[in-house]
Amino acid sequence: MDTLPPKRTDMIDQRDETAVNSEPAAELDPALIERARKLFEVDSIEYGHPSTYLGYVYLQELDSVERLDKNSDEDVPVPDERVVIGRAINAVKGSLGIIDELSYEGEDLFTDRFVGEELLLRLLQRCRSIGKIVDQAESELEEQKALHHSGKISEDVLLDAYEKTLFLNNRYISAANTIKLIELLSGDKHHSKMMVSIRGQERADERMGRSILQTSATDLSTKTEATKDYLFALAARNPSTMRRDVLRQVNVIRSGELDALILPEYPDESEEQDALPDIDVDFELLRGEELNFHILPGDTNLRDLSEDVYKESTDEEKVWVDLGRIQVLEEVRQLFGKDKCYFARGTHSGATYAHGDHERIAEDFIVLVMQNHDKTGTVISEDALAISPISRRHAAFYMRQDASEGLSWREVFSLTKEDAKDLGVRKLKFISPVGMDVYEAMREKVFALATCPPEEFCDELRYDERRKQYVTRRTHLRRALAAATSQMV
Repeated sequence: MDTLPPKRTDMIDQRDETAVNSEPAAELDPALIERARKLFEVDSIEYGHPSTYLGYVYLQELDSVERLDKNSDEDVPVPDERVVIGRAINAVKGSLGIIDELSYEGEDLFTDRFVGEELLLRLLQRCRSIGKIVDQAESELEEQKALHHSGKISEDVLLDAYEKTLFLNNRYISAANTIKLIELLSGDKHHSKMMVSIRGQERADERMGRSILQTSATDLSTKTEATKDYLFALAARNPSTMRRDVLRQVNVIRSGELDALILPEYPDESEEQDALPDIDVDFELLRGEELNFHILPGDTNLRDLSEDVYKESTDEEKVWVDLGRIQVLEEVRQLFGKDKCYFARGTHSGATYAHGDHERIAEDFIVLVMQNHDKTGTVISEDALAISPISRRHAAFYMRQDASEGLSWREVFSLTKEDAKDLGVRKLKFISPVGMDVYEAMREKVFALATCPPEEFCDELRYDERRKQYVTRRTHLRRALAAATSQMV
């Protein structure tokens, strides 16, 4: 897009200069963070290896993150320990979910250690089945790589194959980690000794036949293996004590006490939008029923305009007016360039166009229009970001003309919200990940969609917790596949 600088760093610098003080995100209780750090033995990694199950899970997650970063071509920040703690909590919860799923009515591993043996048999059978599917998926992925390299398939097909393989591998890893937890909770001395022996043979097999793991091994990998050996050796000597200690740790996770440290997932924003459908919208039939948009003067005071929206709102809506939302429009305008942007607001003309009970992007919204110019300075397209100061009722809506088959924002924004989304308008909610306020998160979402290729505009957005930025699904997969391929070289 011609309106945007070619490098992200240019816009980051500009963004920092124009940022305003927004309402900060809710801070986590320092005592909760410190409790989690102790439970997961975060500090132990500096001078040795953890001695508890939760410490082992944290170390395993940290090793997983650093392996990918080590093989990335980008300069990735040092892992945020709160991010890793959140991942570790999720990992334990994943194992607890599998245990619950495998347990028959009346079976409870947390009150009856003898349930463990039956659960292990069921889970080992599941692992074998998943393992066969993973092998098949990985074989198909290698074929897809070769086909893509020769130009016979598109990158999208390759990324879909990689995402499938990644999903299956994660399922296998989660099942394998659950086996470890069940073993430690079984509290059977003979069983624990047997598992230590089996694991020694597994590692020997890995050394002989799985060079990929050895190639990517790190100091953290060595510590992870040492911690696992330590835990199972303790379990073999005193299984009852190990069961009691692991139960105490796992019950903290089961209670939900640390759930505030989990990086939230946003299914409402990860719903992938389909490519533009075959919708034959006859705009001519809507003349006289659509919204007109009047252009606001360049010196329009957005705060005053927001107060106008407030005055026109119902008493119920007045409670939720949030001026911080409107400031996002001003900051995005700074990023794109004031001389290439203008503001607009919808006004009704004729009868109200309605489709069922769906609302429209109406006069509640202030629209920032961003013009794209060619080399001669001629306007070739216009993108638009519509935000209402009324929270809890309206999300933001963003469209790029080059990603909406050339349709004008005036036409598309005149439709119902649902119809507008069908024609390529992105609905963006004011929600944020840990460590970022909702206004900063919205700026990042708009930036990601403004700079992505047009064909990725309708991709779901994923938050890259390490880089502190939003990326499209395909960009996320592209990075992961590149790192995984580098790891295997």
